[in-house]
Amino acid sequence: MPPHRLSLLLAAVCLPLAALAAGAGHGQTAAERALETAPGPWQGNWRVTRDDPRMRTRAGAELARLHIIQEQGSRVLELQWTAGRAMCEDPAGEPCEWAGAAGESAHARQTQGGGLTAPLAVSADPDDPFTLHFVRRPKAGEAVQGTLSSTRGDIRWHVRIERDAQ
Repeated sequence: MPPHRLSLLLAAVCLPLAALAAGAGHGQTAAERALETAPGPWQGNWRVTRDDPRMRTRAGAELARLHIIQEQGSRVLELQWTAGRAMCEDPAGEPCEWAGAAGESAHARQTQGGGLTAPLAVSADPDDPFTLHFVRRPKAGEAVQGTLSSTRGDIRWHVRIERDAQ
């Protein structure tokens, strides 16, 4: 084997071993963990369902799944959402273009009373976005009523939110 290839082979084998011996790649250091902020009360995964008598299954009633990141003491929420079948106007009909859509809510907030308000870009009209609103955060094992409404007010659905067990 030519010497330059042998050098490359040794480097490829030895560098990862040296990194492991130095502790690289084994998670955060104690100093890094000390800088972390505790999570806020809304942090986690949530399931939002729509109350509509035309829906017969829990899966059919799923309006959205939310992933929220929040730091303790902050009312700002980083909210990512994925729309379910119940985001369609007629949940008993064919799935619409919003079923399976995903996005982020740049202006999601924890309200003064501990609830949640979040604009969701799920309208065909960019001037008429929807707003998801809950007056309070559910306690463990509980679901709380809220609304999803369009800015113009022509759509207003009753919804429920609960922490996702998955």
